[in-house]
Order: sequence, then C-alpha cells, then structure tokens
Amino acid sequence: AIVVLPTPPFVVFSTKGGVGKTTIALNTAIAISKLTGKRTVLVDLNLMSGNIALMSGIPNKYSIKDVIDELSNIDVETLDSYCTEHSSGLRILPAPANPDSAAFISADDIEKIHKILAQTFNYIIIDCPNYFHDTVIPALENADEILVVSTLDLAAIQNLKQCMEVLTNLNLRKKIRIILNRV
Repeated sequence: AIVVLPTPPFVVFSTKGGVGKTTIALNTAIAISKLTGKRTVLVDLNLMSGNIALMSGIPNKYSIKDVIDELSNIDVETLDSYCTEHSSGLRILPAPANPDSAAFISADDIEKIHKILAQTFNYIIIDCPNYFHDTVIPALENADEILVVSTLDLAAIQNLKQCMEVLTNLNLRKKIRIILNRV
C-alpha cells in the first residue's frame, strides 16, 4: 500500500464540536510520527479547552502559555523541552490548563512559535478550536493543508458550508481537504 502523507505543516479544523477533530488530529500525528520516524509535533491550539494532553495520556506539565511567557528567550532547544514526548515518539505542545490564559496569547505569538517549531520539526500538526479566532487565522494561513472535519448530520453539514465560505473568503480554499468522519 502506498501511504501519502500531507506536507508539513497542516491544521485540523472544524467549526462544529463533537465531529472527532481532536481524535483525528491525535491519531494522524501519531501515525505520521510512527510511519516516518521523523520529528513530529502536535500543537493544541484550542486555548480555551484543549484536550490533546488528556486524550494522549500525557501530563500537562508545560503548555503553549509557558512557551509564550518565555518567548523573548526561547530557542529551538528550549521550545523542544516544553513539548512532552508521547510513548509513540510524537512530541506534544498542550493547550493551557487554565482557560484564562487564552486572553494573553496573540496571533503574533502563534506565528513566532510556528517559526521556531518549523526549525526543529519535520511535521507540525495543529489541532485548532472549533471557531475562527485571531490566533487561529495565522495557523490556517501558514498551513500547507487544512483538514476540515465534519460528520453527515444536518448541523455539521450546515457548519461545514459556513466554514467553507469563510475559508474561501480568506483565499484558503486550495489548501482544504474535507474529512467526513463516522461515515
């Protein structure tokens, strides 16, 4: 079988909760890490209620908020130390444990973190929240591919249509791959 992997970085996104976006992001990141043996990082950009640390079974020792607090002093090695290693070899940068921290994270911070991650990781997977926000836009714009996850229930299809309209207005349509989950 031929396995075609997306080129780094890529974003997993949906505007509807409960469609399996985070599960797909985590499982895809683990698969890429195992299949390629290359340095792979999964970033939980759901700053208000990210669940990657919980779902992957890793301790939430450090988070993206800790990286931002040290952003003026951070380099490739320091950033890597803030990422927790999963048993698969995947590195994970979790969302903050405290949702109040999201207010202190800007789009500019996300862009700076992305540039540093790109210097050390072969694959960057970003699990975005299920809404458009100024911290999500740079992740979408910097992505080589945007994996938009949906299910086939009526509410999810309506949200998918609206999501596609916004992404088209942002001139990102060429980057989109739609994943229909639970089909």
